[in-house]
Amino acid sequence: MDSIFGFEFLELQKDLNLKGFEKFRAGQIFKWIYCKKVNDFTKMTDISTNDRIKLGQIYDTSLLYDFTELVSKIDNTKKYLFRIDSKNFIESVFMVENKRVTVCLSSQTGCSLGCKFCATGKESGRDLTVDEIVRQFLTIFYNNPQRITNIVFMGMGEPLLNLQNLLPAIKIINSDKGINIGARKITVSTAGIIKGIEQLIKFPLQIKLAVSLNSAIQEKREKLMPVSKTNNIYDLKKILKDYQKIKNKRITFEYIILPGINDGKEDVEALFDYLKDIDCKLNIIPYNKTVEDFREPTEKEIKQFYERLSKFKNAVSIRKSKGKDINGACGQLRGKFIIS
Repeated sequence: MDSIFGFEFLELQKDLNLKGFEKFRAGQIFKWIYCKKVNDFTKMTDISTNDRIKLGQIYDTSLLYDFTELVSKIDNTKKYLFRIDSKNFIESVFMVENKRVTVCLSSQTGCSLGCKFCATGKESGRDLTVDEIVRQFLTIFYNNPQRITNIVFMGMGEPLLNLQNLLPAIKIINSDKGINIGARKITVSTAGIIKGIEQLIKFPLQIKLAVSLNSAIQEKREKLMPVSKTNNIYDLKKILKDYQKIKNKRITFEYIILPGINDGKEDVEALFDYLKDIDCKLNIIPYNKTVEDFREPTEKEIKQFYERLSKFKNAVSIRKSKGKDINGACGQLRGKFIIS
């Protein structure tokens, strides 16, 4: 039985036609599942009873029912632990801030990059399939009344190492036949996979790109993010400038403050030099405790670092972490709930 969530709209039309159904059924199915939050064929009342029975025998419409939800006592952020199969789990985060409702999704069940400050990188995992990515989103969508306005692929895994499944999933979520979340409201974050960025350049949808930088000094970045050994910051900058030239879109850089490691004078100067000729914004992210090697910055240290970056004027902001008490903040997702 094929998962209904693995089909883009035109693919579903074609598959339905091959199985003896009219193509217009795809529009009805998309509307029920992605707009009306109905994933049971027996309840799709504008489809004939006979067709509903047949469709239910052909397509799997089940969501990720095996999950646990935690709610932050600080800011009501929700973290979800999903069982993907007998061995694999992922975590996702649901965040509300004023009228902005954001879901942070995972693209893999672990991460092979081994960034020193990130809990996810402690264990490698596997790629999520198209339908697993979509079901992950839909399970959160079905279980919350608020309209989701934004999606960020900043959860578990390196999204650009799973583009073969990520990009079709984005097309499904973006489709105007269903959920219709605008491409400009979807952000993909990367540790700097150059070949992946090359592929994003060719992707037709105008999604946003965020780059986890954390140091503009090559030697230091290699220690913090081993991926930089094969994707160095010089080649990374070149492809980012190509990306910007073709896409004409502002790039977001993420910079986790690690006190005494990447927040000194030389770090700031290197950062200025690296970003000076890129149209970008810089998100400063105070480190969230995951390992003993680093400590969280104090409010004074955060303020001092922010002030050193005054040359960026309105291009720099401090990103407030959400869900820290449930280990739902940046870098804390492990694929298993560990509460401080």
